[in-house]
Amino acid sequence: EAALRDDASLQGKVSVRFVVGTAGTITEVSVLGASGEFQACIERKFRAIRGLPILAAPRPFRQSYVFTKS
Repeated sequence: EAALRDDASLQGKVSVRFVVGTAGTITEVSVLGASGEFQACIERKFRAIRGLPILAAPRPFRQSYVFTKS
């Protein structure tokens, strides 16, 4: 949110690939379409997610977000 407030030209699509491990936590995160502090912030937010389903084996997921300054 801070990056969007600070940079009026910031817009586009960000894809986040993440792996949910067997303990129900995110074990890997990669972000496409962002860089610098914005990318690092997204990675931190995903790594902080808890309470996901416990899986028999790690499983990859991908989620895309489109954002614009409003």
